[in-house]
Amino acid sequence: MSKILAFVKKDFLIFISYKVLFVTQILESIMTVLVFFFISKLFGIHASSYLKPYGGEYFPFVLLGVSFFTYLSTTLSVFSQKIRSEQMAGTLEAIFTTPTKFSTILVSSASWSFILSSFTAFIHLGFGFLLFSPDLANINIIACILIIILSLVSFSAIGMISGSFIILFKMGNPLNWVIRGVTSLLGGVYYPVEVLPQALKNVSLFLPITYSLRALRGAVFSKLSFMELSGDIFMLFVFCVVLLPVSIIFFNYAVARTKREGRLGFY
Repeated sequence: MSKILAFVKKDFLIFISYKVLFVTQILESIMTVLVFFFISKLFGIHASSYLKPYGGEYFPFVLLGVSFFTYLSTTLSVFSQKIRSEQMAGTLEAIFTTPTKFSTILVSSASWSFILSSFTAFIHLGFGFLLFSPDLANINIIACILIIILSLVSFSAIGMISGSFIILFKMGNPLNWVIRGVTSLLGGVYYPVEVLPQALKNVSLFLPITYSLRALRGAVFSKLSFMELSGDIFMLFVFCVVLLPVSIIFFNYAVARTKREGRLGFY
């Protein structure tokens, strides 16, 4: 725990030293919310038939989708970015020889990114809630926490697989681009999955975020019970059970192979 806190403190001090960047990120979050708020004014009422299962309004629908997708996107890229930066600095091989496990270093290095993305999501949601004042009296908090945890685990597993590509191939990471693109297109981030053709709906069933957003919106806006959300929560649990062991196996394989071939220090 002390190592994680040390990494977080270091990254925090670096981040606040760039005050313009800090202000820019806040402004960017506010502007993103405003863009979708005005878009909802333009056509939100005409999309109500598709949005009825999610509360009937477009702005809260897309606000939660964009905020959560931005949050989860961190887990897709942070591990590969950290590994690539160590490769470019020529320190990746040295890190693997330290007494501290590389997994501990990787998690510690990623901790600040998760904290920052949490702050960004808070700005998104906080400013958005000021604009439309949702009724959150009956929000299913326990279900929300469970959904977020399962979503983070499943996306982190994909992020680890993405990081393994960097270790193996040194440059180029098509998995990140494909996952982010397909997720934003088919996962219900900007519009309900119901508007998609049947073939694409079937593809969306293989994306964790489809279940994450549907369950989260149900818990927040539709006030669904835990039993009503159990199907989506179960599917998220299945993704975790399948993806986490696969990611660990693939990551260990990538490290072992590059060590065996003597390419760990190359970039």
